[in-house]
Amino acid sequence: MDKAVRLVGDQMEFVKWEMQTEKYRQCSGLPKPTGKIKWTGGIVDLVELIYALHESKCFNQGDIYLKDLFAEIGRAFGVDIKNFSLYFVSIKNRVKGDRTKFLDKLKRTLVNRMESDDVKK
Repeated sequence: MDKAVRLVGDQMEFVKWEMQTEKYRQCSGLPKPTGKIKWTGGIVDLVELIYALHESKCFNQGDIYLKDLFAEIGRAFGVDIKNFSLYFVSIKNRVKGDRTKFLDKLKRTLVNRMESDDVKK
């Protein structure tokens, strides 16, 4: 019974948070996502990217809660990112040297593109 009461309380808090986020969006004049961009990569890759962006203080000069950042990016990319902290634990548990697999892939592909462009000149 205690778990059920806690679960209902958590759900109510989440709904309040969602309503506040939507009210903020309406008051601030921020546009709603168009739904034209859909994340087609892996969820764990997106989680790795969002954590890196958060740690780099790329949004609101670092003044944003992780759950808010995940909600906004998830909404923008049409992805419901549940249990992002569990994904982060799995990322942290990777073998050292392979912990930032997705970020390393992004860097490699961008560098390859630049080198390919250099050769074309």
